[in-house]
Amino acid sequence: MKYEYIILGGGVAGLYTAYHILKKSPNSSILILEKENHLGGRIHTFSDKYMTIEAGAGRFHEKNILLFELLRELGLASKINEISSSACFAPVENPGAFMNSILDRENVGSLDFLRSGMGFSPSLDFLTPIYKLFFDMALGKQNIPNAELIFRVIVASKGEPLSKLQNISFLHFAKEVLTKEEIDFIAGSFGYYSELVIMNAADAIYLMEQHLTPTNQFYGLRGGLSQIIENLENKLLKHKHIKILTNRMVKNIHFSKNEFTIQCENLDTTYIGEKCICAVPNGVLQKFSIFHPVKDLLNQIDCQPLCRIYSQFPKGDNGAVWFKGLPKLTTNNDLRMVIPIDEKEGILMSSYTDNKFARGWNQLYEKEGEPGVNRRLVSLLKESTGRDVPLPIKSHVFYWDCGVGYWGVGANSAMVSESLIQPMKEMKLFICGEPYSQQNQQWIEGALETSQKVIDILSL
Repeated sequence: MKYEYIILGGGVAGLYTAYHILKKSPNSSILILEKENHLGGRIHTFSDKYMTIEAGAGRFHEKNILLFELLRELGLASKINEISSSACFAPVENPGAFMNSILDRENVGSLDFLRSGMGFSPSLDFLTPIYKLFFDMALGKQNIPNAELIFRVIVASKGEPLSKLQNISFLHFAKEVLTKEEIDFIAGSFGYYSELVIMNAADAIYLMEQHLTPTNQFYGLRGGLSQIIENLENKLLKHKHIKILTNRMVKNIHFSKNEFTIQCENLDTTYIGEKCICAVPNGVLQKFSIFHPVKDLLNQIDCQPLCRIYSQFPKGDNGAVWFKGLPKLTTNNDLRMVIPIDEKEGILMSSYTDNKFARGWNQLYEKEGEPGVNRRLVSLLKESTGRDVPLPIKSHVFYWDCGVGYWGVGANSAMVSESLIQPMKEMKLFICGEPYSQQNQQWIEGALETSQKVIDILSL
């Protein structure tokens, strides 16, 4: 059988694309091939007797217009709930002394890792109260750590050529604006690593301005984001001309005589389609010879790992968990971020990391299993909070080898994003997904946005 559309990837980008094709053309024949035994990709709500948590994508915000529209269409709008973006910094040099910024340092006693014999410059002495006042007025005293320092870097970037910012990292550019002490503070307290070091400064600054700003209201979905996948699947399966196949690892894509032939691992069957839509990470595309002509474009996207570790802790003799009243924290040890989830049930995201920190946790888990991870968690949590921390009842480690995409140093995100939607104009071959979005990379919105661009080209 020849399909009108073959979609590679059963994550939200692939399902959303199929959903919109069938909205406009209900009788279209569509085949979706997914390598895993389930749909959803990096949207995965995990549930067992200990906890129900987001293993992958965890939140969205008010500027994610396409996602809000989709949630309404899927009947999920009533389940949207607000979550806070406020966080404190927990330096290991002074356990339990939580900070919002470098400007709070006088309130926490001696912090040798910040002082290091360096004083504020006269210009900083003059400017920091102004930045502090601005952020306290605009955001309240509970905002993200180092917000005013990042704001200063962003302001300074406005006079710089785009080409310069595209060819250096955020921290590289920050050296022109901030002292070494302040840069070290950002690196220690920001939580994420790749945004500071892997991304180019231009796209990192855009991300911070538009997505990570503390002025955004963030949201989760009661019952889990996997409901998006479940509801999309249910809507798709109401159409008689769609087929969804899991456990299909695509081996190669061939194009000849205006049609695509898809080969899968360990299967004699091939699939033929008039149009091929690839909703998979760039690392997957690079394995297919058909994409070799645009390999240089794909290389401008750097996919890096993410790791979430959730733990359920026992309650103490007083009936409370050890992290009662603990705010969301960023740390300058291997935890990087600590996020309370449910005090009543004792659920804590005991670590959320990216890049080398994520790889480190995965290596520990593979070598020593859950017991080794728990021992390390207890040690680091005590180091960061100054509290006595019991061994978790249960911990789950969720490691994503390609967590999200980053526009790397040297990337021209506007050009690459536009070029990759239909990389070879002589073929009806399309690409969509979060890594390829110029403006919404790292967010579900990026998957939906690039999918919509494919739909627009198809004139549906």
